[in-house]
Amino acid sequence: MKKINIVGNNTFLEEEILKQFELTTGGWFSFFSDDNQYAKEKLSGDLETLESFYLDRGYLKMQIVSTQVAITPERDAVYITINIDEGAKFTIKELKFTGDTILSDETLRAVVPIKGGDTYSGAIVTYAEETITRLLGYRGYAFPNIQTLPDIDEEKKEVSLTIYVDPSKRTYINRINFAGNMKTDDNVLRREMRLMESGTMSTDLVERSKLRLERLGYIEEVNVETPKVAGTDDLVDINFRVKERPSGSIGGGLAFSDLQGLMLNANVSQDNFLGSGNSIALALNTSKAYQSINFNYSNPYYTNDGISRGWGAFIRRTDFGALNIAGQTLDSYGANVGFGIPINEITRLNFGVAIQDSELKTGTPISEQIKAFYESVGQDIDRDPDYAFQLVTLNLGWLRNSLNRGLFPDDGTSQIATFDFSVPGSDMEYYKLNYKIDHYVPIARGWSFLFRANFSFGDAYGDGSGSGDARLPYFENFYAGGSATMRGFDRNTIGPREIYRLPQFSGAPPGTDPLDNPVGIPLPPSFDTITINRRSVGGNARALGGIELIFPTPFAEDNRSVRTSAFIDIGNVWDTEFDLDQYSILSDNEFNRIPDFSDAGTYRASAGFSIQWISPMGPLIFSLSKTLKQEEQDETESFSFNIGKTF
Repeated sequence: MKKINIVGNNTFLEEEILKQFELTTGGWFSFFSDDNQYAKEKLSGDLETLESFYLDRGYLKMQIVSTQVAITPERDAVYITINIDEGAKFTIKELKFTGDTILSDETLRAVVPIKGGDTYSGAIVTYAEETITRLLGYRGYAFPNIQTLPDIDEEKKEVSLTIYVDPSKRTYINRINFAGNMKTDDNVLRREMRLMESGTMSTDLVERSKLRLERLGYIEEVNVETPKVAGTDDLVDINFRVKERPSGSIGGGLAFSDLQGLMLNANVSQDNFLGSGNSIALALNTSKAYQSINFNYSNPYYTNDGISRGWGAFIRRTDFGALNIAGQTLDSYGANVGFGIPINEITRLNFGVAIQDSELKTGTPISEQIKAFYESVGQDIDRDPDYAFQLVTLNLGWLRNSLNRGLFPDDGTSQIATFDFSVPGSDMEYYKLNYKIDHYVPIARGWSFLFRANFSFGDAYGDGSGSGDARLPYFENFYAGGSATMRGFDRNTIGPREIYRLPQFSGAPPGTDPLDNPVGIPLPPSFDTITINRRSVGGNARALGGIELIFPTPFAEDNRSVRTSAFIDIGNVWDTEFDLDQYSILSDNEFNRIPDFSDAGTYRASAGFSIQWISPMGPLIFSLSKTLKQEEQDETESFSFNIGKTF
């Protein structure tokens, strides 16, 4: 393509018109992309685009007078000249509806964005016809005939529009068929349907059923067709063709993490167990931080009404020190059971109970926060540093999910609110609240925004069993940092840290042998010194947020299994119970070394790029980050990876 000329364009610049064309004279990279090659099919499409461009802007009588395609003598370049007659610009005089509209005139005018005085637009007329077709389809009229009849007044440059509505016969469903489900039972897919065979056809319920299938984690893609049954004019079949996603794994292996060191694991999991739609998982893991055995089973349709049930059991040892958390170990075993009740298509209520038997083993040295916890439960940490306890916890949850897909959604909202609390009379009485929202906004094909927020709070209730104030157990605190919460910061390192208050001593008393009294005489508490440990102790409050721009992954053919994004993360963790004044008797030098861990005004922020890949071993997340706002004691990381749930 050498040159494209538009002749007769008196209203719009040639550059503005040519921006709409697929044909182009190319640019710097045309040598590689060949985007400047002439094609007759492209020219035909561009001529239609040209007509639509004028029609959408009120030029109802615009005409393409002629089109000339000239080839250079060397036959290596093409010149195109398009002669047009713009005509006059028309406005709409009035809008009327006729025929068997089914819908009221008020309803039609409410959904059709056309009124007298507007500039005529072919695109808006098409939108009006599609909207009426869709509304009739909701009511079972799957094949209506909608026509817009213009009455043009050439003298006044006005057009009156009459939309003719013929709903045709109400349509009914003959059969609902499924194809492509090689592993999944038909009834697992059929229970997601919001239509019934022999029932009235509804295009809205067809789309809703399609969306429910797409939300299943083991379904990658869904296509649907609604052909008429041969020999009838009021029956259709609904044919769903699905593409299944690998839903299970059996294996084990070795892995290495900077945080947890060498990790050994063996696991078997299946999100679509024997094609039933139920999920089952057994996992054995060992690393520097965790040794655990977990078993979980979930049935999303425990009853035909859609009530779900899940249960599980676990044995676990956690070394908090290996997770950059206060240096203790927690041995636990327990079991849980939970139920979910559907409220409507996108909302569920969950409730469950868990029983846990645990033993906390505290090492040395002992931080101020851990001492405060032991005081609250009435145990002398110096005499007995190990604390055994039993808990019965109840959990309530509210979920609202309007995402368009189960994995890698790009439209809709997911909201989760949970309330967990230990029952009165437990060894520790506390509660935890959490709210999380992910909101996707599509902006173009393959492009969307993700807005994220997460708010958490916990506290004790009751008077406690010891001399200190009742408080949320520190091992139930909230943490932040790492690829799952705040990228750019090392895992679990944001927020309050362990404080060590060290008593000071004078020299040995006069007349005594220093070898017999190496410590000396204790000095008053005002002489104590402070050490802030690198390990986090977490906090009872957390706020996280972020914005993410999702864009097509370069050189990736299947964007359903790979996702690339640019992100900004922001958030903080703090301790609302932290009292800085308790250290006011210290010297100014020592007091000034203690951060105010109750200050909710501090925050951290980071930015970077992320790639998520649904691999055979599960979702892999790689992040390259740079901190934008950090505190002096924060530990950062430029690169991180995570195996687990995608954002």
